[in-house]
Amino acid sequence: MPRKSLIDRRAEKLAQLDTIRKELAALELKAGERLGKLALKAGLGDLDLDASALLRYIEEVRHLTGVHLTLTHLVGKAVARGLAVVPELGFRLARGREHERESMDVFFIVTAEGGRELTGVKIRNADSKSATEIGEELRRRCSAIDAGTDPELGRSKALMASLPPRLLRWGLRVAAVLTSDLNLDLPILGMPRQAFGGAMITSVGGWGITHAYSPLAHYYRVPVLVLIGAGLVVLFVVIGYVITRDARQSLPEQARTEPGRRDQGPHRHAQQAKAKARAKTKAQRRARRQNR
Repeated sequence: MPRKSLIDRRAEKLAQLDTIRKELAALELKAGERLGKLALKAGLGDLDLDASALLRYIEEVRHLTGVHLTLTHLVGKAVARGLAVVPELGFRLARGREHERESMDVFFIVTAEGGRELTGVKIRNADSKSATEIGEELRRRCSAIDAGTDPELGRSKALMASLPPRLLRWGLRVAAVLTSDLNLDLPILGMPRQAFGGAMITSVGGWGITHAYSPLAHYYRVPVLVLIGAGLVVLFVVIGYVITRDARQSLPEQARTEPGRRDQGPHRHAQQAKAKARAKTKAQRRARRQNR
């Protein structure tokens, strides 16, 4: 068998690489379609919001009150308000029947032990509390969890630790039936009534993740689960001006109110920027020629 030339072998490897790329693209497409079907079936959805006003508000509140307010606290307050205002969310389902909620509680998933472990804190009557009050209560509860002095979490962890791994899943199911379906309050066993409240809030923004889905478990028994991603600086056009969302409030007034006067705004500035770039490039070339 004649030995293949280097060009033939290179062409063969490129063909194999092209085939692998097509297979990977097909797998990614298939995985995306599967994820989309699962999202529709589970009721998952995405919502992008302009958070520039919220971020400015957070900075003002931190400066005035000293409370470390975050987007998570604001979203939790908004969700609690939604539970109170939207009638369909003010009920819980148990054994095929609707039961009116006694209070609008929100469960926040938080980190413990220096970020090495995840746990949760339920804020009771969150709809009647301000975002700063929610933030302060979360701070106190998280401090108690880190110090090991939170009685509610301590009993729950002791109960879960006493169960063997094979019985842990059944233990969670039994706890959900007792505390959610039957609405029993069992604080001695570390199983409070409606442990996860009417909604759950979690955030992955601290890890720099912008887009994610949180796993849905049957024992949550909540109609709403909100996951907050990291914020992004996004470029967009407002009447001819390419700006960032954070700079939106500093736009010239005529850029918002006089869309017809583009010739006096972005086009002139763009032309000036291009002229400066060309002049800088020419100067650099001229300097290189002189050095030679």
